[in-house]
Amino acid sequence: MNYTPQNPLMKEASSAAPTLPEAFLQPLVAEIDSDEVTAIVLGGSYARGEATPYSDVDFLRLVREESQRQPKRYFYRSGYLISVPTRTIAFYQQSIARPETAIWVVPSMRECRILLDKEGAFAAFQQSLAAFAWEALQEQANAYASGRLLLFTEYVHKVLSILPGRNELALAYAIQELLYVLTEALAVQRGVLIQRGNDYYAQVQEVAGLDSAWTRYHRMALGLDPLPEHLSPIEARGIAALGLYQETVRLLREALHPQEREVIEQAVQIIEQAHLPTL
Repeated sequence: MNYTPQNPLMKEASSAAPTLPEAFLQPLVAEIDSDEVTAIVLGGSYARGEATPYSDVDFLRLVREESQRQPKRYFYRSGYLISVPTRTIAFYQQSIARPETAIWVVPSMRECRILLDKEGAFAAFQQSLAAFAWEALQEQANAYASGRLLLFTEYVHKVLSILPGRNELALAYAIQELLYVLTEALAVQRGVLIQRGNDYYAQVQEVAGLDSAWTRYHRMALGLDPLPEHLSPIEARGIAALGLYQETVRLLREALHPQEREVIEQAVQIIEQAHLPTL
């Protein structure tokens, strides 16, 4: 039986999440299967039952040997964008042992729907995730967050040096880098398991506190909240990014490595001594 869905780019969004019938899935499983494949699973929004007409279809193709890994492949079928990375279970086992990748991998692997599991290895791995405990990674998470804040003291100086000249493109780049690393540092140190990429910022803001200074600066640096009229938008976002650095340090201070904290605290003091306009 051939499944020919209406092209999702042409159909109207509905209140019910689109689903993928077996008549669509199984031919795709057969197409991407091979002798080296041990399992094929469905992940992402379709596995969660949260897909929209524009959602891509996330397959994961698991193979036995690291040498058989392949880059993520993209193609269209019946108007749906299909993505297929080829990995090993060992790759994901290693990923859940590192805090910076575990925050993404643990939730995504838990939600996968098994379509093919020749040896039962993926089912066993998925079951093992029920016993996953963040506490075992906390020391590594502290070290990772501390190291990232140390590394990005350089970007504190970049923003401070760019602000007077108002080089908008250079400042936008520096803000983007700070936003990325400061969000990640808090997420990793606090062990925020990211349920879906669309909720990443929301989950981290919730951990920081929705009414906290951290979230206020985060939203302003992203350009989501109104900015002061006495500053240009990019200048205000740059100052907010520096405030976000200060607040991230405040939240993570006790977790920072003592030697790294010394440098990080100096960066905070330099921000304070710059006497920047208030937001």
